[in-house]
Amino acid sequence: MIPRGVSCVLVALLAEHHAVALEGACQSSGLLDGLEDGPGNYLLQTSAAKAASPAPNSAKPEPDDDKTNSTKKKNKNTADSIVGVNDNAEGDLAAFEAGFLTNVGTGIGFIIAFLILKRMYPVIYENNALVEESLKEGRNKLGTSVFSPLYAGCTITIDDVAELAGLDQAMLLQFCQLSMKMFLFIGVPAVVLLAPLYAFASGQASGNKLSKVGFSNVEADSWLCWLVALFVWYVVVIVQNLIFRTQEQQFMPRRKKWLMKMPMPQSNTVLLESIPEEYRNPNKIASFFGDIFGSGSVSQVSFVRDTSNLQALVKKRDDINSDLHEAQFLSEKSGAKDESKESALKQSLQTAEADVDKAREDILAQVSEGISASAFVTFNDQAKSIMALSLCYTEDDEEFVVSVPPDPSDVRYDDLQVGFERMAASETVGYGLIAGLFFGFLPIVTAITNVLSLSTLMNVPVFNDFFTANPTIAELWSSLAATLGLNMFMSYLPTFLVLIFGNFFVLKADNGMQHLLQQWYFYFLLIFVVLVTAVGTSLWERSQDLVEHPTAVFSLLADNLPTASHFYLNYLPLQFSQHCMNLLRYMPLFKYLGFRKVCSEERARQAAEPEDQDFYGMGSRSARHTLVVVIGLIFCTITPAMAPLAFLNAFACRVVYGYLVVYAETRKPDLGGEFWCTQLRHIQQGLGIYIVLMVGVLLQRSTSSGPAVIAGSSSVAWLIRYRRFDHKFHIDSLRIRDIPDAKMGENRVASRTTYDQPELVAPKKS
Repeated sequence: MIPRGVSCVLVALLAEHHAVALEGACQSSGLLDGLEDGPGNYLLQTSAAKAASPAPNSAKPEPDDDKTNSTKKKNKNTADSIVGVNDNAEGDLAAFEAGFLTNVGTGIGFIIAFLILKRMYPVIYENNALVEESLKEGRNKLGTSVFSPLYAGCTITIDDVAELAGLDQAMLLQFCQLSMKMFLFIGVPAVVLLAPLYAFASGQASGNKLSKVGFSNVEADSWLCWLVALFVWYVVVIVQNLIFRTQEQQFMPRRKKWLMKMPMPQSNTVLLESIPEEYRNPNKIASFFGDIFGSGSVSQVSFVRDTSNLQALVKKRDDINSDLHEAQFLSEKSGAKDESKESALKQSLQTAEADVDKAREDILAQVSEGISASAFVTFNDQAKSIMALSLCYTEDDEEFVVSVPPDPSDVRYDDLQVGFERMAASETVGYGLIAGLFFGFLPIVTAITNVLSLSTLMNVPVFNDFFTANPTIAELWSSLAATLGLNMFMSYLPTFLVLIFGNFFVLKADNGMQHLLQQWYFYFLLIFVVLVTAVGTSLWERSQDLVEHPTAVFSLLADNLPTASHFYLNYLPLQFSQHCMNLLRYMPLFKYLGFRKVCSEERARQAAEPEDQDFYGMGSRSARHTLVVVIGLIFCTITPAMAPLAFLNAFACRVVYGYLVVYAETRKPDLGGEFWCTQLRHIQQGLGIYIVLMVGVLLQRSTSSGPAVIAGSSSVAWLIRYRRFDHKFHIDSLRIRDIPDAKMGENRVASRTTYDQPELVAPKKS
């Protein structure tokens, strides 16, 4: 895989020597908009613009939005300086207009490129429409017009997406629709009412044009503080009501339907962990549950076994099979058949298959050796499996731990062999490494930047000679190196988290890793993208300050977030072009073009899929979508223009991913909407930050505590609803009374028909 962000630097280094030409190339081509839709590339884009712009002292700086910060000077070692977040300043309106038009133009360019590539490589861009019967005919069939993909992405229904791509993907689109509705209700009164009042009904306290339609244009003690306090209540009520209504009316019926259509054996199975040694036998487990639910209630017990040696033999067999296919393909392509090579590979394949069969038989013959403390217990009745989830089997609650099993094709069998003691120790190390990422972010990025700085590289003779001979490149590198460390770190952050989860956390399923990634990745982005101006020079020191003085959080957010609101006005339009860029699916395309030189087109397509799950998987994608919504919420009152931009971003997501997840991307294991529930939780947490921010701002802008008290009182309504959410909506399993209806329906097609480990299932003889 091409290193993320490196191509951005190469493009910049190959640009024209003159700064103006560099700026024009970057903006017109959109190449510096980022190779991944992550925050790091936005900073690289701005760094190139800085390299092409006049010196900082050539523009007149604007006073800070809050008068308490009027003499503040940025420390270059603070988090916001490292990330590249600048305070609001004169000229921001022109920069916003140019950035908005550039990103819209770049997005349109990506869409045009996608429509061309789709015609050239349909197996990458519409393969599902070619192979799935439900997409070949009917209302979801792609039309023949050029723009039919965009129309399909916009019009396909959520229920159809749930049937075709899974409930997780469907609720991702539902999240886009919820976001559009949310910012429509918030944005209309914010733009129609608040923005004109900010502009014309105040004392013109602000110093730049873009701030004139923001709360920073309101003088201290203005009567508008009271109106803003009431608007805070309006936002809280609207957001919470929309969340609860959508959860109750849109998600819960679909979740119930998803559970009712759960295929066998998943619907009738429970995952049993921490089985005592005396019960680690299929017959004993069957008898154990037979005594509780009646004889014959268990239809199958699949213990998780140690198959590490067998897995190595299976891999060896598959590698030989792949080499044989490649040799046959190249022989057919060239017309010169190498019979000796093919004969040797066929002989090796037969030997490898015999080794696999023997190892499988040896494992299955073992009664006690190699059997772990985990097993999948399948009942003959779904009601018994649901009741089994709620029973207490021994006085020790760490024995016979029962849970809902993942999809049979998504199980991480190796992790299920880990005991509780080892799991606790391993996860402790894992949490320590995650903490290291959070608290070490600034030192790590600073260290990378220092290593890559021009002054450091000039100490190496080779680089010294090169930069001395090319002073223009040296100057450009000096500008780019300032954010190169940040770009590299942020681009690979999801991969770092996945490596930690995969090596130190015990996970039942691969999608469980995606769900964990969603949660931690969102919090990292929340701190180092949204709250970065409040972090200061050290997250650890800032955390200690807040522990000692919790009430300082109000002034901390009020002093720092409003002064950087224009940065986020530019951040949101950038997301539009990056969503459009995702239509290109450039990495699967590159892999497909490479693989088809050595194998058949179908095998090349299979080898090219899926897209990088660290960055483009359900976890990272959900976290980034939620981040944009949270940004829109936090700044919707201070900067009313934020709401329309967030609405447009949600609409772009609805169109782009409405097409991709149905027609282009491969099907993924489905958690049935758990990502959606976490997204709603994150929105509610963002709403809490919004309340704290607005209380702090109103405390500073008004000598009367009345507006702040009114705004702060909305936290009571927020807290009640936040706590109520998990109690009201239980999604783990069907209610017993719904089981008769489930038996009458038609189940989904099972990905696998057994919970036995794949390597233990002998292939059917053709």
